[in-house]
Amino acid sequence: MLRYDFKSIFKARGIEKPYSWLLKRGFKRHMAYSIANNRVNTLKLSLAEKLCKHFGCTPNDLLVWIPEKDEDTNIPLKKLHRKHAPFSSKESLDQLSLEEMKQLEALLKEHLG
Repeated sequence: MLRYDFKSIFKARGIEKPYSWLLKRGFKRHMAYSIANNRVNTLKLSLAEKLCKHFGCTPNDLLVWIPEKDEDTNIPLKKLHRKHAPFSSKESLDQLSLEEMKQLEALLKEHLG
């Protein structure tokens, strides 16, 4: 089953109040509520594009594939199957030592220019 996975993106981006975050970026109340609570079944391409621009991601990052029991997983959709818990950049950064944070900053500067 293919589903949207907004909660993982909010967690990874350290967004603690998704509804407010979405409203501030121009999403209508009903859509902001649906996205914040991961209750979206369909999404217009224009809204998917808007989300990708604000999240800094691709449409594939918005989706997760959960195979049905005994379903063949040797298909291209397996790239969207995530077995791991949602990543939280904020929690991960909070666990770094000061020296590790300096190393990370240097890597980011090198990578981002």
